[in-house]
Amino acid sequence: MTKTTHRKQIVPTATHGQTPAKPAPAPAPLLVTSLDQIQAHHREPIGIVVSVCGQPYRFEGRRLLPHEDHQIADLLQRALPKRIAGEAGAEDRYDFEDPEYQRTKQDFERKARALALWLGFPVFAADAIAAGKQLKDQGEICAFIESRSLDVEVLDALFGALTLNTVSVSEFTGFTSGSSSRPN
Repeated sequence: MTKTTHRKQIVPTATHGQTPAKPAPAPAPLLVTSLDQIQAHHREPIGIVVSVCGQPYRFEGRRLLPHEDHQIADLLQRALPKRIAGEAGAEDRYDFEDPEYQRTKQDFERKARALALWLGFPVFAADAIAAGKQLKDQGEICAFIESRSLDVEVLDALFGALTLNTVSVSEFTGFTSGSSSRPN
């Protein structure tokens, strides 16, 4: 049974005396004969259900394209802390506690989240169009998305769904190399 608290949905795992459900077996690998196979999978819609005050809501979106993903990563890495000179031969270090750095970092993180939601979930652009807005830059997009009556937890959950690493690489098989640092 699912318990619901104020805003977060809690799905308990096995309770005392119960064994957890076995995960589904991994699907057999498909031989890639055309990139269309992977691209078709990438174009499939993604969905996430968030629960707000006990009411579940489903958002449908799409995965970000590589160039969009790079835009998000660039924003997340843009803020740089101040460099503090090392004393008497010690190496320089970064001041991660600097309040200006913290503000700048949070600003870029908010813009990255808003841009990802804008690109990945069409409902945000549809809402802007319905409100008569023509948003042109990251700052406007961020302000618009944060002006919606959505909790930060909802925005973070949607952002997490878009940025979740869905690609895994199995161990290489059938490779031998004299210069490899990997055991054969």
